[in-house]
Amino acid sequence: MRWSIFERYIRTGQLTVIAANGEQRTFGCGEPHATIEFTSADCLSRLLRNPQLNLGETYMQGGWCPALDSDLYAVLLVLRLNFEQSLAPGGISWPLRSAAAFMRSWNSLTASRRNVSHHYDLDEALFRACLDTDLHYSCAYFTGLSEPLEAAQKAKCEHIARKLCLRRLGPIPGPALSGLRNRSDSIR
Repeated sequence: MRWSIFERYIRTGQLTVIAANGEQRTFGCGEPHATIEFTSADCLSRLLRNPQLNLGETYMQGGWCPALDSDLYAVLLVLRLNFEQSLAPGGISWPLRSAAAFMRSWNSLTASRRNVSHHYDLDEALFRACLDTDLHYSCAYFTGLSEPLEAAQKAKCEHIARKLCLRRLGPIPGPALSGLRNRSDSIR
């Protein structure tokens, strides 16, 4: 565990850190106070590589959690109060951190295709179970609290068509719009 990072930055409030091996230390003093428990030995190094992305990612993956005597809000408050300034844009380290984060997140064309396939090349039955009848995978535009999802999805499609200046090509039946086709046949 890299205890020095907490020694260096925790100046407002108190943060108790429990390492994955059970070792525990407290940094700072006063209010607010929180306790964070790391359940994965590599979690802190992942957080330090890209805090803005990996704080949420590692939490969702179970790499850390608020300890029993704390809660998520308290942990996030103490972290924000102490680390927000060091992560803010400005200063010479910001461009270097941004460039490094960009390089770490770079996807090759092969990796991009694999990622898209992993997320979207799924069985149609899954999409039919989770999406509306036109298989929209987008937000919807609700104009009122009682408007049904189907109407809100249609409003979204009409909005997109207006933004793209799409128009129906003559009397051709079906979803053809300026030579474009929507897989779900929903923009009419």
